[in-house]
Amino acid sequence: VKDVHERFINSQAALIKSPGVLNDVLTTPEVRGTSWFQETEEDRRFLELSDTLGSAPIRNTNYIRVSMRCWRKQDPAKIVEQVVLRYVDLVQTTAKDEYRDQLSESRNRESQLNDQINEKARQIEQFTSELPPGADLNQAGIVFEELRALSVQVAALELQTNELEGMS
Repeated sequence: VKDVHERFINSQAALIKSPGVLNDVLTTPEVRGTSWFQETEEDRRFLELSDTLGSAPIRNTNYIRVSMRCWRKQDPAKIVEQVVLRYVDLVQTTAKDEYRDQLSESRNRESQLNDQINEKARQIEQFTSELPPGADLNQAGIVFEELRALSVQVAALELQTNELEGMS
């Protein structure tokens, strides 16, 4: 478990320095207003940010140290804040997208099961309408069992769908 946790934290530290996050950071008004941004040549900004930004897990914790070196004392705090905000936005968006996908899959599966239940109900209705009066309905047991099993699956999917809707 510790190894899995360590790999996860390392991957998040790498994500903080990913090109998507860094490119987003370079477009923010807060970073564009820094002396660092104004004094760094345009074609060097991304590489300079990538080289001077540090992102490393703090051993035996869930924390990641994000830091930066630059000429002006006030610039690193502004830039690091924007890096962290862009990283959090990315993580939240990714998580929401995953929940939306799971929710959509759940709804599709629920719809399929409801269709199957409706078909089984139609088959039962047809079967019972063709029986002579006073016939033994226990002969329809297999269809009833399938219908019962599908109903249980639908109930489970409805619970899962409600949970996923609560997360999004």
